[in-house]
Amino acid sequence: MSFTCAGLDHPVVRALAADADVVVQLPSSGPPRQADVVRVGDAAARGGSRLVFPSLSLLAPSPWRQAEELVTSGWAPSLVVRIAAPVGRRVDALVARTVAGLLDAPVSGPQHVLHVDDLVRFLVMAVEVEHTGAVDLGTADVIDAAAARHVLLGAEPRRGTRGIRPWPRPVSTPDLVPLQRDWGFECGWSALDAVADTARGLAGRKLEAGGAVAVPNRFPMPVEDPGSRAADPARAPLAGAAPEGAEGEFDSRIDPRFPVFVAAGFADSGPLTPMSLEVHLTGLRMAARAGSRLLNLPPAVGTEWDTRLVASFGHRIYLGASALAAAQPRLPARASALAASLRA
Repeated sequence: MSFTCAGLDHPVVRALAADADVVVQLPSSGPPRQADVVRVGDAAARGGSRLVFPSLSLLAPSPWRQAEELVTSGWAPSLVVRIAAPVGRRVDALVARTVAGLLDAPVSGPQHVLHVDDLVRFLVMAVEVEHTGAVDLGTADVIDAAAARHVLLGAEPRRGTRGIRPWPRPVSTPDLVPLQRDWGFECGWSALDAVADTARGLAGRKLEAGGAVAVPNRFPMPVEDPGSRAADPARAPLAGAAPEGAEGEFDSRIDPRFPVFVAAGFADSGPLTPMSLEVHLTGLRMAARAGSRLLNLPPAVGTEWDTRLVASFGHRIYLGASALAAAQPRLPARASALAASLRA
């Protein structure tokens, strides 16, 4: 896997599309730029690629329907995926607009939503099959807007949404019959569970237009960095522990500055279920963050301690031996001796 960062008007877009079987143009929180839609569609057509286009036309009809027309009228075979209101623990700019609509806009009645995890699952499926046309994507069940508001405010009663624009049409009604009939796809997150997971992502964070950011002196629930970048942005991406293609679903990424992990204290525990990993890793990482603040660790060490002092490989829990070694000068005497024994 390789990563290329460039504008959509850069010639590398055509080169990348020429080497790809499928091109997926992910949406931004704002209206789509028609020129960018045309460029990506042209690159896909010239490269003989199929274009998968997630669309927000259910939530912001005017600009996104125009973008859909550009996609479907192009030469590349295409699939338009119209998504319901996005929610999920990773509160980015898209999810922030959904939250703002639920909290501040005069929204009422039942509402379909879509957990970002399910969006990713569906896009992976869409890449693997040859379907074209259009399909609506959202939860099969609904949640009442008032109930969703109550769940979100339960995590942070004084939640502010100033400066965040809600979706023009926050209550969407997707046609889910083709999703079930032609795709056999079902969202893993129910509407209520998806909104509750969003509330977990908001706890200890404040909402801004670009997404949720941590609040000083609060303990937000840990969320994995999708970019898998090291603490120093100038460094290379984090590496996987397993060979390419064999990496586990919940495997942590490794910063080459902190490469050693040990299973001390966890050797007798077998592989954990996804639910067990979710519960244990979340609690242990929140505790690690609290300890990091008390120790006043240097930035790079603090980031490693916060995110990977407790890591997961092959559905097993490991301790970051390199992080423990780097933090040892800041540890109290008894804790320092314990850290040394765990690394042994």
